[in-house]
This record gives sequence, structure tokens and C-alpha cells, in this order.
Amino acid sequence: QPVKALGIEHPEVGGAIGTTAGDAAATPAAVAAVDASLLAVADAATAQVTCAVIVTAICCPLLVTWLAKREQKKARRKSLNRSIDRLLEGGKLCLKYISLMGKNFFP
Repeated sequence: QPVKALGIEHPEVGGAIGTTAGDAAATPAAVAAVDASLLAVADAATAQVTCAVIVTAICCPLLVTWLAKREQKKARRKSLNRSIDRLLEGGKLCLKYISLMGKNFFP
């Protein structure tokens, strides 16, 4: 599958975009059917909308996947920093405890 080959983790995003493609491409013709003065530009508008749908269908899943990976990295980094802070705090408490024990054992 091309989606997996590109490393896209959430192919459902592409599917969601694809569902609106037909509606979007049909909109200029529907508007021209209501207002005959727009018949002259309906074909060009349909081509423009179709092009935009294709570009969006390709770029949006890539962008969403990149953003999701970036956010996951940030979350892992934040979690790691919290863990390091807890370890350092625990180390400080241990040193304080050892220091207090030393005073009690070695007056």
C-alpha cells in the first residue's frame, strides 16, 4: 500500500478527505445550474476545485502524520525530562538522608 510505504500512520485521514472530493468538484456545476450567468466559468472552477482537492488529498495526510510524530516526540521528551527531574530530586533526598545518617552515626 502506498500509504504504508510513505510511513503514514493514520491513513483514515486520507479517506476522510477523499469523501468530500466528489461534493467539492460538483459544487461549481451546481451553482452554475442555479445561476446561468456562471455557466461560462463553471468548467474552469471545476478544474480548480478538483486540483485543490487532489493536492489536499496528497498533502494533508502527510502533514497530519508529520505533526502527529512531532507531537509524540515532544511528549516523550517532556516525559523523559519529568523522569530525570524526579530522579534528581530523589538523589537529592538520598544525599540529604545519608548526610543526616552520617551526623547520627558519627557525632
